[in-house]
Amino acid sequence: MIRRRELTFRILLAEDNAVNQQVALGLLETLGFGADAVVNGIEVLEALNRIRYDVVLMDCQMPQLDGYETTRRIRQLEIQGGTPLDRRTPVYIIAMTANALEGDRKKCLAFGMNDYLSKPVRRNDLKVALDRHGQIRPIAAAPDKLSTSAGEILVDIHHLREVAHGQADQLQELINLYLVEAGPMLDGLGQAIRSNSSGEVARIAHEFVGCSLFCGVEAFTQSLRALERLAQEGNLSGADALLADVCHKFPRVQSAFTQLVQTLQTSNS
Repeated sequence: MIRRRELTFRILLAEDNAVNQQVALGLLETLGFGADAVVNGIEVLEALNRIRYDVVLMDCQMPQLDGYETTRRIRQLEIQGGTPLDRRTPVYIIAMTANALEGDRKKCLAFGMNDYLSKPVRRNDLKVALDRHGQIRPIAAAPDKLSTSAGEILVDIHHLREVAHGQADQLQELINLYLVEAGPMLDGLGQAIRSNSSGEVARIAHEFVGCSLFCGVEAFTQSLRALERLAQEGNLSGADALLADVCHKFPRVQSAFTQLVQTLQTSNS
């Protein structure tokens, strides 16, 4: 059963422990956010089928359907384009787990989660995680680059505009095409790494780097290049970590592109 609160920014809290749920809702309130609360992954999927949430705070250890499998299913639904889920505006998923090992963080990111909080969740950590979701600066404040507040360049918009010859409709078409093509390449990299196919990893990574640079994407091209070099050397021992970095940053690029397209549409209306 969803417990409804007044929302200013749509947050879904997935937490099966009643005490932890109350604490998390209280922390969110102190930060000025309301939230809906569910108790397992099945209810998460049901809620997302009805409402477009900006953020899901996902407990990793839940009954019936845990946070890992729930996240995997969400990403699959986004790939399939199921309403209201789609790849262009992926749900921002913040993992919450009692485990605090580096391997647990990597596992969360590998399953498609965007960020990670250790329990007990603290107010400042929660604020930082939520701030990271909204850290893309408005285009008006950064006309040539889409960056995070920490100065990490996501997309070189100046380059993208040059490629599109300054035409807004061509720019939107390029962005849409990139988002359609990039997802399958990301999935293909994961499959090739799991099957230890160095040749396929090198091929896909090279193609992914090429189209990313063409569209001005800088966020994860270094990791893709490193992945291509490892594959060319026939050594995939560090491939999982590099892929995790790409998976972690890819939703940020999606969000940046989505904001840019919305801005272009607004200015043209």
